[in-house]
This record gives sequence, C-alpha cells and structure tokens, in this order.
Amino acid sequence: MMRVLRHCIPGMKIPHCLFLSQSSSLILTQRRIQRLAFSLKQGSPVLIPFQSQHDYMNDWLPKRAKYLRAITLQDHLPDATCSQCSDASGYWRCEDCLGGLPVCRECCRLIHCKLPFHRIQYWNSTHYERDWLCNLGVVIHLGHGGIPCPLRNDPVMVTESKHQEKRQRQDGVDIYASPSGSFTKPSESVPFTVGNTNGIHKVWIRHCGCQREEEEYQLLELGLYPLSHKRIQSAFTFDLLDTVRLDNLECKTSVYHLYQKLRRLTCPLFPHFVPVCDIIADSLELSYFSHTILQNRYQELHRVGRQWRSLKQRKTSGCIYANEERDGPGSLALFCAACPQPGINVPHNWRSDPEMTTYTRSFVMDGNFSAVHHRRVNAAPEKCLTDGNLYLVSDTNYLPYLESTEEFKEVRFIRKRKFSSLTHLCLLGLNLQ
Repeated sequence: MMRVLRHCIPGMKIPHCLFLSQSSSLILTQRRIQRLAFSLKQGSPVLIPFQSQHDYMNDWLPKRAKYLRAITLQDHLPDATCSQCSDASGYWRCEDCLGGLPVCRECCRLIHCKLPFHRIQYWNSTHYERDWLCNLGVVIHLGHGGIPCPLRNDPVMVTESKHQEKRQRQDGVDIYASPSGSFTKPSESVPFTVGNTNGIHKVWIRHCGCQREEEEYQLLELGLYPLSHKRIQSAFTFDLLDTVRLDNLECKTSVYHLYQKLRRLTCPLFPHFVPVCDIIADSLELSYFSHTILQNRYQELHRVGRQWRSLKQRKTSGCIYANEERDGPGSLALFCAACPQPGINVPHNWRSDPEMTTYTRSFVMDGNFSAVHHRRVNAAPEKCLTDGNLYLVSDTNYLPYLESTEEFKEVRFIRKRKFSSLTHLCLLGLNLQ
C-alpha cells in the first residue's frame, strides 16, 4: 500500500504532496516524519492512503461483468425511431459522434454535411453493419470553404437501388457497397478517394462553378492534400499527414505499417480490397496480384509525407512571412542557443579573455552505422528537398570535394589459425570416429 505525506502551506490552494512507499526500505517512523516536517518548515504532515494500479485492478474485477454488459448493449438498436426528427425510422448511427444515437437517412446526411469522414453503421434487422456516408449522398463542395457555389443549383439527390449501384469487380468484393439496399448520389458530383486517420473514404466532390482557383488549391482550402496535379482523384487530409509525421517521430512507425493500419481500419476483414479509385479499378483488367499492388497507396503516402515535412520546415523557419523564399545555406536551420555565437552568448572580446580554456573547441567523431540502409538496390534517385538549407552541405559543394579526395581503405589483418579444426577438436577431447 502506498501512502502520501501531504503538507499544506497556508495561502495555497493546491497542497504539496510527497509520495512514500510503506513496502520499501523507507519506514515512516516518527523521527523521519518530524525530519520531513522540519524540512517543509510549516504545518504538520498528514498521512492519507494512496491506491496503486494493483489496487485499482482489484476494484475493477468484481465489476467486469457489468462493464461487459454495458459495452454489449451498444451493439443493439434501442429504438427504431429517429432521434432527430422522430418521424422516420432511425436505422443509422455514427461511430464517431458522441452517443451514437439512431437517425434516419435524411437526418444523418444533414448532420454530416461538415463531417464527411465520420464512420456510420446500418441496422440490418439483426446487427449493425458498416456503411459509408457516400451512400447517403454526403457531398463536399469546393471553392467556397465547404459552402455550395452560388452559381450552381442545389444538388439533387438521386436514390437508386442496390442492383443499379453494385459493380462486380474482378475479385467480387465491394467494401463500399450499401447494406441498406440503396444509395443516394448527388447530381453534378464526381467520386473521390480521401485518406483520413480513421480509414480510406469514398466521397462525392462537387466542383465550383466560379473557376476562381485551380482544383488542387480548392482542396488545400478544405484541408485536403492532393496526390497529383492533373485529373485529381484522391487526396490525404492534413490530420493524416500530421499523424504520419508524429508517429514516425515518437513511435518510430514506418509509413508502410501506418498505411496497413489505415487499410485495416477501412475493412477489418478484407484490407487488401481497399480500392485506389473507381476509374482505375473498373477500367483496367488486371490479375488479382497486380490489382492488389495497384490498390496500395504506400508510395503516394511516402511521397506526400516528405512534401508535408518540407512545407512544415519552411513554415517554421518563417520564410513565408518574409515575402520571399530563402534558399541560402542554413536558411531553414533553427537557432541553437547552446552554440557559441559572439555578441549573443559569447562576448565580442572573448579572444582576450585570460581564461581561454573556457572557449576550448572539441570535436567528437562517431560512426553512423545505419547509413548503409540508404544504399537501396534498384532504387530511383530521390529529389533532395533541403539541399544545403539545413545542417548539411549542398551537393554542389560536396560532390566536387568527393571527386578530389583520395579514399584510403583500411587493411584488415586476419590472424592465422594456429591449429586446424581437426586438431582443435582433438584437443577438446572429442571422439571423431
């Protein structure tokens, strides 16, 4: 059992606490309590019990059955009436909205007009099944911050049956098929694929009629990063790109494994059936293996992740606020407060200081044993996005230096064996017959 030594100081709302373990070698004797109280100088210490994680586990075990029942009750339909309009049948619910109340088709579409990447479920009279907002007619408007363009009429929702909507792929599985038996398509809209933190989504895109900006910049206004510049059919959200960068920094997660996670979130049973886009998947007649390779967006996520990291570096450096692109040596490098810089953290007359040992420069050399991983077999040359703008020298200065430098290879001395293997085994006393 853990115990807390709490000391309250007058005039402070939050008391200072000192956590001590009774089971450890530190025994809370009266003399030690007096010493601790004397060090705090005011008030008297009070011992109160403190629960450990083991104690919390013991408290939870008697309630495990009730927890399981409360979680299981979330998997059934409590009431078939829509919680919004109370008129139609509420067979849909949202996994990302708080509570997940049942709603009808029309109310679910209106609620998620600004939330097109939420995941929904449909009640098929026995259990909930995965459904998508694209089947309900949720559309993303470009050009006006998500608001419909004033030069275009309001989209007309056309509901079709399941037999008209379902397209038989070569593998026979369409993960975006509507389990309700019908789907709603908005007029003057095109299908689009968006990768978000909770999976790969199929959405409807309605272009702007004003033609003020190009399509890729209209997508950037909505937080969508396009994967190409012509005939754009897919994009990644800014949240996903930030997740890729932070997971690689903190969790050391590779882009490949993160994309495999997105495919698993999209379709837990058949993650290899996650499509790229409708046009490619329907128009090309490919074998199963080639079709699976085509569905993998790992290369696009890796390339766009590098672009996003470069944009973040330039934004952090402040070059966008200077109204000019700074591409000089070290222009994107962050200021280091520990490095000696005359006039900032070192006086200008540091050379005349009698204690010159204070300014001694030391060089530390270390081997980069992971640099061999950059030598990939049959790898295409990658474009350097920060050529000399950070902490390394640019290739224009470094490559001529390598050509003019003579490389000396170290000679490896191999010690000759004093005994042969047979003699060595005989000396060990082994029977070789």
